Amino acid sequence: MEPLSHSACESIFAAFKGTTLEMVQCQTGTRATISGSVTPSPSGRSGQWVSGSVDIVEGSFLGTLAFYFPVNTYLKLMSATLGIPLEEMSSDLADGAAEFGNLVMGQAKLALKKSGYTLKMGLPKPGTPSQPQVSATPPKAWVIQFDSGIGPFVMEFTFSKLPE
Repeated sequence: MEPLSHSACESIFAAFKGTTLEMVQCQTGTRATISGSVTPSPSGRSGQWVSGSVDIVEGSFLGTLAFYFPVNTYLKLMSATLGIPLEEMSSDLADGAAEFGNLVMGQAKLALKKSGYTLKMGLPKPGTPSQPQVSATPPKAWVIQFDSGIGPFVMEFTFSKLPE
């Protein structure tokens, strides 16, 4: 994957990083930090993962925001969000990763509008519990690992059309 160097892309991605940190704090009452850039792939990562994504379907740029959570981290996120203890994955919980992405996307959209960017979001799409895999060679992508009080998780942002 080619690293993003375009300053507009960097400011856009900064809005998504900041919003992710805020959403974790809001949803779980714990702080999250960025622990580095990673490429999630099956090699070196074990266990089940839960994922969800939201597409940007129209606007100043196009792309996809995806989140990948190890199941244990995901269950803690959903327990905090729903206010009930959850100890195992179920089909009823599968939408939560996509909804988390939807919350992040919505807040980032508001922040980006203040900077003159427009975007229209697609519907959130839950993934299946699996190991994270980077999208098929997008033109530009960023993958960031977060650490938090509920555990680690990964955010992937891919651009299919860059801002002008």
